[in-house]
Amino acid sequence: GTKLQNYLTKKIEVINLAMSGRSSKSFTTEANYQTLKDNIKKGDFLIIGFGHNDEKAEPARYTNPNGSKEEAGSFKNSLYENYIKLALEKKATPVLCTPIVRRAPGKAYEGSVVHVTNDQGAEFPGGDYPKAIRELAAECKVALIDLTAKTKALYEEKGDDETVKYHAWLKHTK
Repeated sequence: GTKLQNYLTKKIEVINLAMSGRSSKSFTTEANYQTLKDNIKKGDFLIIGFGHNDEKAEPARYTNPNGSKEEAGSFKNSLYENYIKLALEKKATPVLCTPIVRRAPGKAYEGSVVHVTNDQGAEFPGGDYPKAIRELAAECKVALIDLTAKTKALYEEKGDDETVKYHAWLKHTK
């Protein structure tokens, strides 16, 4: 989100309310979520990108990737109730995005690297987060940007040496 404005005309204003480490559930407790609710309006596009932190085995962030949009506690329910419905009610256009892959030097881009997780105890069932987003987009007839598929293909094509350039590094260690 921090670089999106670079790819759009100056007539389009990007307001990036994303916060690192938040899930679709935990973001709703932040002031930035209230800012979103207070300011989204007709004609806006709401780009919804979660999943990366929804899979964390922590009650404050975890959402179940297997449930329906009607099932409280599910990933689909969180996306639908907190973001898609909000956008539609305000006459804005929701756009769902699957999460980018995690960089995995020397490894295959599968499993948790592409957000398909294993069970982490009975309280945190595993599942396929990008699939849940794809299904929800189809079910709700909203736009989808499949960043998981796009980054997986790109990372597999470019290889380890090139993909390091796609990440912000706060500090290099030897």
